[in-house]
Amino acid sequence: MREEDDFLKSLDNYSNLNSCPISVGFRILGKRWTIEIVRQLFLGDTKFNQLLRNTPGVNPRMLSLRLKELEEHSLVRRIVLTGVPVDIKYSLTKEGRDIIPVMYQMAEFTMKNFPGEVFMDGVGRTPAQVTQEIGKLQKPNRTYNY
Repeated sequence: MREEDDFLKSLDNYSNLNSCPISVGFRILGKRWTIEIVRQLFLGDTKFNQLLRNTPGVNPRMLSLRLKELEEHSLVRRIVLTGVPVDIKYSLTKEGRDIIPVMYQMAEFTMKNFPGEVFMDGVGRTPAQVTQEIGKLQKPNRTYNY
């Protein structure tokens, strides 16, 4: 039996819990748009409008709400830079960056078990295969008509 199996099974008999740690994690991170926002912060978007533009489908009110929730859970830091106009930036905290390996594992699981939902050809891939495919992509040659 794997260490992960032992741990998960032992939680059932652990008396020092208020709630299931798996359930709490999904309740916080599983809200609509949360993971997409975390992904965009990880990719380097720091400003509200960048996050709004690069998270298709989210509206400003929902983005603001999710950022506040992430900040309340100490996963996102809001930085206000004085000036005219005031500049506000967002970044992942150390705790927020702890989500990245979880996101990787979820991507790996999903690409393996639900390839039809992820890939246009419906064929499963590992993260290494995706990285290899991306490396093979060439930028199109630009042709100019003068």
